Amino acid sequence: PELRDEELLACLGELGVPLQPGQLARPTYDAVRPVYEECVVYIVDVPREELQVPEPRATDVFGYRELHDGAVRATAFLRHLRRLMAASGVPE
Repeated sequence: PELRDEELLACLGELGVPLQPGQLARPTYDAVRPVYEECVVYIVDVPREELQVPEPRATDVFGYRELHDGAVRATAFLRHLRRLMAASGVPE
């Protein structure tokens, strides 16, 4: 179902995601990522800690682990987003 902006903002507020009306019209990465993170946590049932800390196995293969932590975290987040899209009925 489609929600009006006010309804969507109210739902996100209940999830603890502070989003302003202007951010719906002109979304940015910094505004949207927390929205998707909360959806992954609540809908796909991924523990919040799993989104914050890269999986050790994924970073152990790199010689300079600290250089790759951000990329590994981003890749893991994208994997969870794909699961969210599948659960929402959105094909690849």
